[in-house]
Amino acid sequence: MRRRDLIAALAGLAATGPLAARAQATERVRRIAYVSPGLEEPRTREWEGAFERGLTELGWGIGRDLVIDRRWGAVDPEVRGRYARELAARKPEVILAVTPTIAAAMLRETGNIPIVFVDGTEVSSSGLVADRSHPGGNVTGFINFVDSIFGKWVQLLKEIAPDIDRVAYMFDPDSTIPNSYPIGELEAAARALNIEVSATPVRDDAGIEAAFAALTGQRRGGMIIMPGPFAAIHRRQLIASANRYRVPAIYPFRFYAKDGGLISYGIDELDLNWRAASYVDRILRGANVGDLPVQAPTKFELVVNVQASKATGIEIPQSILLRADDIIE
Repeated sequence: MRRRDLIAALAGLAATGPLAARAQATERVRRIAYVSPGLEEPRTREWEGAFERGLTELGWGIGRDLVIDRRWGAVDPEVRGRYARELAARKPEVILAVTPTIAAAMLRETGNIPIVFVDGTEVSSSGLVADRSHPGGNVTGFINFVDSIFGKWVQLLKEIAPDIDRVAYMFDPDSTIPNSYPIGELEAAARALNIEVSATPVRDDAGIEAAFAALTGQRRGGMIIMPGPFAAIHRRQLIASANRYRVPAIYPFRFYAKDGGLISYGIDELDLNWRAASYVDRILRGANVGDLPVQAPTKFELVVNVQASKATGIEIPQSILLRADDIIE
């Protein structure tokens, strides 16, 4: 073989060998973003881990053919805006925005990048999609509550503490989309049980303390902790205040009961994050985000913390213990 033919043959091998394979693999790498309101901690990493597990089960190699840009602590509006601009510059093909509030911020900054939210109430999604069955725009996702849960919380509180005649629901007005909670369901359940309902907006630890102190005295009251990033971040203060004032309180997710809260009732968050991977997968494979319907939760769980019951003197009825999906001893 002549020298120039040998050089040409070697060049051909290089073009089809490992270097070319790496180049082709690079061309196949896809980029998505994951934006959470929570701080990076075991609880939030567990939820993101469920999402990543879903992607892996669908054939994606994270770090190999799929890169994830992660952002944590997107509670403050300025932080959300900064994250949105940073991610827009990185040009992900899909954004997993944990809450509709984050999805709205991403939508304002990122233009036509498809967005999937995974933690929205039924009403909160209405500002982002034209119709739940056919969103039609750039956003779709998963609802983490159904309206009936809000009435169920009142019923459970009354079952735990039959003598309560008032219930407050606590929320952070700065991180909650207006009208995102179906308060009508909560109020209807309260009326049926002759319970007075009041809104309790809080913004800091002092507000949390004052809210629980206000439920003590001659008129005993119960507390509903509404879902949201503020409550999740401040949950230890919430739980400590509730238990110190011996206020029967119900929480929206398992991790509150796990951290010492009396009782929780809500959806299985790990399941929801795992399911969200299916939508990201479909979008990456060419599906139109506007054609993917907003999905409702399918798994719910009731969790009771017996230690909290003993510490507060609030006895959990046998009827609830028998229905509980998990009892934390």
